[in-house]
Amino acid sequence: MCKLADAAAKTSNDKKWVKSNRPEGSLYRGDSLDKLPRIAKGGKTEEKLAAEGMQVVGDFANLTEEEVANKANAMQGISPHQMTLWRALAIAATDGNPPKDTDYRDKESNGGYSSPYEALGRARGYGDNWRDFLWKESPYHKGFMCIKKLVTHIMKETEKMFIGTTHEKDFLLYHDAPSLCHGTIV
Repeated sequence: MCKLADAAAKTSNDKKWVKSNRPEGSLYRGDSLDKLPRIAKGGKTEEKLAAEGMQVVGDFANLTEEEVANKANAMQGISPHQMTLWRALAIAATDGNPPKDTDYRDKESNGGYSSPYEALGRARGYGDNWRDFLWKESPYHKGFMCIKKLVTHIMKETEKMFIGTTHEKDFLLYHDAPSLCHGTIV
């Protein structure tokens, strides 16, 4: 079931699998133009700016005031005032590209873990107990119990029952269906 849960997680669109490493409200010079106000991804404004050689936020920072005015005049529907605002934001933007998101489904992005549940579980503080996170979060594990937990529970409860008896330290457990554990019929 763990492999089934991992396979389902790797194709999931659930937002819990991707963590943004971008500080809230930050703007980078390597950002696409749609990170600027009033520019929609794939919209007409973005198309007009691309036709003028503007591809990323940093392209605005490199413009002189004269170039801003010339480009604004060349593009219908974009005012020199708006171009000046975008230039000011670009100048104030952080150099470089934004930090990459952590995709817990991707081994190269998540710290080298082959299981998305292990990567996300460790990131959420479960450490070596990340399987507890898997059992809690995976829809494939609802209504089931890990056999290790079940046997541990059986042992603890049986130990309690034998306290004060002659077999307190040497009791035995009997299992009447060993063939079910091994997948064969005896």
